Amino acid sequence: MIEQLEYTNNLQKSVIDSHQQQAAHSTMNPVMLPSRSTASSTLSFSEAVEKIPNRSSVLLIKSDSNSGNNDILRDVTTSVNPAKINVCINNTHKIRNGIAVHCQDEKSLTVLKNSLDKELGSKYSIMEARKHNPRLLIKNVNLDSLDSPESIINNIVALNNIDDTHQSDIKFVTKHYESTNIVIEVSSDLRNILLEKSFLFIGWKKSPAPKVNPEITEAIIEIFARRDACLDCVQQHVSCSLTASGNTLFSRFKEGRGAHAGRYSH
Repeated sequence: MIEQLEYTNNLQKSVIDSHQQQAAHSTMNPVMLPSRSTASSTLSFSEAVEKIPNRSSVLLIKSDSNSGNNDILRDVTTSVNPAKINVCINNTHKIRNGIAVHCQDEKSLTVLKNSLDKELGSKYSIMEARKHNPRLLIKNVNLDSLDSPESIINNIVALNNIDDTHQSDIKFVTKHYESTNIVIEVSSDLRNILLEKSFLFIGWKKSPAPKVNPEITEAIIEIFARRDACLDCVQQHVSCSLTASGNTLFSRFKEGRGAHAGRYSH
């Protein structure tokens, strides 16, 4: 238990340090729904993170056996020389049952993965970290004239000046269709378009502007506390999902209180 808490502590510190360095010249005032008319030079934390160029690609090397993190790290670093295969690596750190290697770009990730598959593929599981699209909450939708999730998506695209090419970028997430509050998964570009709107026309009713799914605020805390969390996953969830309450919870970690760490660690 002590080892887990120490690991979680170190993970939290590394994430916070990274965000502090990356957003050193931005302000920390969150803007829930930025609009063209109210835009200013002040950046929210999530906006600052989104402007970071070349977010690294993450390669995970894990073991299903009893191999420890140190053993895996030693095997990886002694099997492959980044300079010989021309691979640029931003950072390497330990996760549960393995390590995470943050490559500079997709090309470096592919070359490194191929090399490690050849040298260690029979011993370890080598995979690219899964990427997630952002989710948005749309409240108070009148479903009387909408008979399917597809009809909602069609309405969002057709009635709100959204290019037809974005239709395939929307995924209906809400489990219970009868709910008037719906959650959709969208591409990063479409997310920015929707968040700039003051409202959405859907069916026979105008619904309030979409907001970041508040359920993901708790997911941010879970990611901070999980021992297998990798930095890019945290960055992605923070940039896609940070709300005012999310900023408050992030500040708790920054101040060292970590009120939720014990609750989610495992």
